[in-house]
Amino acid sequence: MPFSRISLPSGEPVDHRAAVADPLDGALVACFEVAADDRFRAIHQHKSGELIVDRTYRGGPCSDDTIVLPVTTGEPRSAETKARIDRRLVENCAESTCVVPQDVLSAVVGSTFEDRSFGSGIHTAAPAGEVR
Repeated sequence: MPFSRISLPSGEPVDHRAAVADPLDGALVACFEVAADDRFRAIHQHKSGELIVDRTYRGGPCSDDTIVLPVTTGEPRSAETKARIDRRLVENCAESTCVVPQDVLSAVVGSTFEDRSFGSGIHTAAPAGEVR
């Protein structure tokens, strides 16, 4: 159950936000083999000057339309799998939105199941029916 944050410029309509979240979900299903209904996303919109990125770093240059997509995952993924999700994410965004590849910044962040709860204080590592 990866948990993702989507940071994008403010003022984007609801359909644009979905057009960014859906490609992320598709990439997670295809590359991390998560269930299609495992959707845990938080969308943050930032005013001008609140989303600060080095516009020329590596994959740039990026623009004012840059989106940042950190994914927190509960199980380790290989470097190859992480690279595959980055490529798939860019491809999916290009197909469904007006976000160009240079404006897609992503990061896969690892955590353990003991680090996470998806409600009621039950850790994802707890056996079914047990509260930790």
